[in-house]
Amino acid sequence: MRALRILKRFLPLLALPLAAGCEDIFGSGGDRVAEDRLTFIRAAADAPPLSAQSVTLWAKPGATRRATISYVGVPHYQHDLCMEFTVPAGALVRRPDGTPVQAGDSVQITVRVVDAARFIFQFEPSGLRFAAGNPAKLRVSYWWADRDYNGDGVVDRLDTGISDRFGLWRQEREGEPWSRLQTSRFADVQEVTTDVPGFTRYAVASN
Repeated sequence: MRALRILKRFLPLLALPLAAGCEDIFGSGGDRVAEDRLTFIRAAADAPPLSAQSVTLWAKPGATRRATISYVGVPHYQHDLCMEFTVPAGALVRRPDGTPVQAGDSVQITVRVVDAARFIFQFEPSGLRFAAGNPAKLRVSYWWADRDYNGDGVVDRLDTGISDRFGLWRQEREGEPWSRLQTSRFADVQEVTTDVPGFTRYAVASN
């Protein structure tokens, strides 16, 4: 009976990676770390240029909208994606001033690359909120990142350990600590994804 109770306790944990379809799922929400204690991904010296430094979309309550930033000169579906932001139908809840988003409304959303060398993105307008059960989605590729993640001049197991802990982090205001979000990491294609509850700064980093 004791063995059965233990098995029931751990079955949900065993099923989680299978349901997610990814190598790692990192959860947090409580971690707040100073910027100088994080290792941010950095663009490799041979990384192609980005197609844009900012993208804009008009999100509507009844439609799915998507914005992407890609790499110039890279064939489609061959690691050409840098960032993809998706607002599912029904995700919009409230404007920055607190008023609800009504059917037929549209909200202009802008994603800016504020630090291309470290893959840091700013989402605007600040204060826009999404449904807790139907949030916006952020996907970032680090395929074109410098593999010497810690910058010591050597690509070794220390860098592997850093990449194993990669996740998406958010910062409310510049200079404040960063908070880790629950992140799914797909190591085979070198991408991370997370839910976006609201707008602020986002980056891929390891602690």
